[in-house]
Amino acid sequence: MTEQGTPPIAPPARAARKRTPPKPPSHLSRNITIGVIGLFVILAAVGSASNREASVVGPTAPPEAVASQDDADAAASESASPTPGSASLLSMKGTGPSTSDEFRASGTSVDVAYTYTCPVEDSFTLNFYGTNGSPVLPDVIASEFGASGSTTVNEPLNDTTGPFTVEIDSPCAWTVEVTGTP
Repeated sequence: MTEQGTPPIAPPARAARKRTPPKPPSHLSRNITIGVIGLFVILAAVGSASNREASVVGPTAPPEAVASQDDADAAASESASPTPGSASLLSMKGTGPSTSDEFRASGTSVDVAYTYTCPVEDSFTLNFYGTNGSPVLPDVIASEFGASGSTTVNEPLNDTTGPFTVEIDSPCAWTVEVTGTP
């Protein structure tokens, strides 16, 4: 009791605060990062699949279509070949990487025939270069992977007479023959 005889007054009761639980962390930046990485993975897979087109083995069309395309390619090659009086401008045989001596040619094109044989599947690349080592387009005659191969390619000279060189990059045994007008 107080000195005056009145009971003590209790302080007013505080209202109980409602405690809110902490906010869960936002995963927005993590989810965006995962999405961007996933997009890059998908784009890389699509790009890789489109680059494999050159290494597909066997025809992807019916045999009749492949045969007619081969006939059309042979006819086009014959019509673009050097003049009938063509001569051997370069003849090489070897194993492993090599670069030819310089040679000259005239006319609009030369024929480049090659063969290669590997003990196991391996790469074979054949490049054709013009004056001072600059490429004459198209400069890549062959870029293959296999145990063996052979073909003849008609290479345009692009109004140049040389000197030209041929470069072979392969561990395989190979032959190269360039024919055209001297």
